[in-house]
Amino acid sequence: MNADKERPPPADQPDPGPAVASAVAGGAADAGTDRQQRVAELLRAEADLAYVSWCTDGRCDHHEDRFAGDGAEGTREACHRLARRASFQMDHPLHDWLAGLGTGALIRLVLQTERGVAYCDQIIPGSYLFGAVLHLPDDPAERGELVTRVDTTLSDAVERYREEIHARRYDLGGWRTEGLSGILRAAQQRRSSLGGVPEQDGPATSLTVTGREDHPAVAICRAAVRPHDLHLVTLVENGRPVFCVDVLRDGRFTAPRWASAGARRARYTQVAVELPDYVRELGRTARVPIGGPLRRVVLDVENGALYYRMIDDSRYIVGLTLHQPQVSSAERQLDAVLAAWP
Repeated sequence: MNADKERPPPADQPDPGPAVASAVAGGAADAGTDRQQRVAELLRAEADLAYVSWCTDGRCDHHEDRFAGDGAEGTREACHRLARRASFQMDHPLHDWLAGLGTGALIRLVLQTERGVAYCDQIIPGSYLFGAVLHLPDDPAERGELVTRVDTTLSDAVERYREEIHARRYDLGGWRTEGLSGILRAAQQRRSSLGGVPEQDGPATSLTVTGREDHPAVAICRAAVRPHDLHLVTLVENGRPVFCVDVLRDGRFTAPRWASAGARRARYTQVAVELPDYVRELGRTARVPIGGPLRRVVLDVENGALYYRMIDDSRYIVGLTLHQPQVSSAERQLDAVLAAWP
């Protein structure tokens, strides 16, 4: 399957000139000026961002970048191409593919390689904020801190704009909920220090393992998958599912569209196998600005997220959460699985 051929993206064209850019989204010059200012402010506020753009209907209407000197124009155009393709993919092929899962629209896309990372967040359907970091630190801790900080900066900018236009909060990445949860945990710790007992998660009694139960990574996944955040992990090797560990039998995850937990599991296993087909073209477009191959992909929908982690050329794992407030927590669980991979 080649997902990109189902609906071809618009041809790459030079970005519109100043007269056109000022007439974005209905032709209002003041709206265009406001958006250009927002993009410029984001670049000033986040030193590690190399490129930011506001995309509408597959066009980069407004952008700011730090490129200068020889090669600047080529790098800028490569970022434009990736921004256009990412926003188009979120509106069309990826949206259509994920719609049948019943977890809402795709609102946040993260593409990460060893060298760089790109983010595309939905502002409203058809309008996206795109940002790219072209050079990541070698140190894993520094890299993780930078990737998360830039992610939250862009997500916060989208959430603020949505508040201004009286649209509901997405809770992109679950960042807002996690911040509130941190405050609650601190209060619980204070109560515990005064003699109270903090609430603990119970065992995942609804855990199900399908496929190769004797695989050495199954034990690691059993320890990580839980009803609180990470709800499923599956391993795919050479295009075939090897095993799946999930808690989809838990009563909290029943939904009318699914006849059974088994039917839902089968669909998500199919999604795990298909996922590389849907991000392959994005990976090719990303190679010039951020390198390749894609080692981390996040597909953040309105009610949860799918995570892709490349192990090697023939193997990858896919994780799932069905709970939007736990999108970042579930991803940390999946990171722990990969760190302990046998």
